[in-house]
Amino acid sequence: MATVISREFELLHMCSSYGYKRKANGGAGVTSASTGYYYCENHAIWDARCVPITGMVTGRTVIDFCKAPIISHLLAMKDFVQEITILDMNSPGVKEIEKWKNKDPDAFDWSHVVGILKELKGNRNEMEDEEEDLRGKLKNILHLEHCKGIDSLLLPKADITTSMWFLDVISKDHDEYRENLRKLCNIIQLGGYLLICTSSNCSYFKVGEHIYHVLSSDESFFRKVISEEGFDIKHFETFDKVMSCDSADHEGMVFIIAHKVKEPQEASWT
Repeated sequence: MATVISREFELLHMCSSYGYKRKANGGAGVTSASTGYYYCENHAIWDARCVPITGMVTGRTVIDFCKAPIISHLLAMKDFVQEITILDMNSPGVKEIEKWKNKDPDAFDWSHVVGILKELKGNRNEMEDEEEDLRGKLKNILHLEHCKGIDSLLLPKADITTSMWFLDVISKDHDEYRENLRKLCNIIQLGGYLLICTSSNCSYFKVGEHIYHVLSSDESFFRKVISEEGFDIKHFETFDKVMSCDSADHEGMVFIIAHKVKEPQEASWT
């Protein structure tokens, strides 16, 4: 399987036509009529969840673990945090985000995401520059090939850590997932928060002809491993897949907010 996630992966995420619906209330895929794009709802789910959680999640600093140069979720979070560090698993991803931050003409255009986010926030007609606001809060954009390299970065502990499919892509089995999750959780302050958006029971995703590994996990696994790391799960929301496509074999989506209430004990799996 290919190991480098290309810029084409962005186009898959932002313009693909598969989606999800919320189990409890239903709902259709999020679209932007003004741009004509289908906004892939794995990111719309995050945006829609992040917009109203200001009272649920508090903190000043964020460390974001990402599998590709994606900023849509950070656009949704920036209003209630002050400082963001991005750890990208691919060095080309770091360069891509830096292009966007530096307003390079060749950078990916996120304007359609900004439009959708403003619709979710109810301020579609306001002139606030969402992207410029996020640029001002990005402190570091760093390459992190594997969770074992976190310690070498000497980062201070964060109030909030986010992961969008990062752990699922870098972990070859559930034991390694637990090890990587612990590394990630160790840089969260006691009293801080872990936000995860991921797929349920997914084993691969495709970009063009390339096939990428995803560790397949179900809802019970996510609940168990997060609780074992000293977290109280405050919000656990699932979404059913409603469109068929061959770009991934997932069954649905999971969005999790967990509060770190204690340092983990030495786990029985070690």
